[in-house]
Amino acid sequence: MPLLLLLGCAESAYPEIINVTELDNTFSTVGPYVVTATITDDARILQAALIYRVNGSEFFGVPMVSLNDTVFQGEIPGHPIGSRIEYEVAARDNDGEVARVPEDSEMFVFEVLAEP
Repeated sequence: MPLLLLLGCAESAYPEIINVTELDNTFSTVGPYVVTATITDDARILQAALIYRVNGSEFFGVPMVSLNDTVFQGEIPGHPIGSRIEYEVAARDNDGEVARVPEDSEMFVFEVLAEP
């Protein structure tokens, strides 16, 4: 699945992304691993995506669905034991402004562990 077209312009405010679910390590290989985020903007949110990669592989984008006016949810499918999953949330508004969380080069990370 292609990633979001993440282009921006300088005229309006960027979407604000807060309260992103920070997943803990898990024993579940079944998934899904559910991530929610609160996304607001002075314009309309056109697209929200959960972007992830497993064990340093290529990135995958999963559309996030709107649960209400500000809360969006996306799901990472289950992965086998030993998987290290990195993820972030991105949003684009109707002015073309794009925001990502986390903003720096670090991503949220969790691992699929073997039962002790």
